[in-house]
Amino acid sequence: GDSVLIMANDNFFKITELFPVGICVIDSTNRIAFWNRLISEWTGKTSDEVSGKILCEVFPHLSGSSFEERIKEIFTGAPPAIFSSQLHGAIIPTYLPSGEPRIQTTTVLPLRIEDEIYAVIVVEDCTELKREVTAYRRMKDSAILALNDKINAEKEGVRANAESNLYLGLISH
Repeated sequence: GDSVLIMANDNFFKITELFPVGICVIDSTNRIAFWNRLISEWTGKTSDEVSGKILCEVFPHLSGSSFEERIKEIFTGAPPAIFSSQLHGAIIPTYLPSGEPRIQTTTVLPLRIEDEIYAVIVVEDCTELKREVTAYRRMKDSAILALNDKINAEKEGVRANAESNLYLGLISH
């Protein structure tokens, strides 16, 4: 029955344990068929806790959401869907060791195994990338401010020099 199917999928998806992304696979009834090690670490929910449960039972915020609608479309042949936690909120909330939410991109892909279609939910942690981009922007903005300050100081120096020369020219006459 269902437990044999889930076991078969566990073996099928075992390779994802090596991937640097969180993976959740759901079947067409929205039951969690696979939950990889990384998504366990990030969510604090073990595979045993979630396997066989309906995704919206584990994550009630998804119930009635556009994400839930988009997953239904995956099972009817729609193309993969991509969600940003900054635009759509976290589909599967994941956290850093500090407890701070991870910035993530979630991709949902259809996957056919024999006669069954699954939705593979891939959660990619973009927190470090976002930090690097933010740090780069701060550095760039700081450099631009310093450059503008230098340009303004030089302009002020040129203006002061011109006034001084004008003043000296008036005195010498």
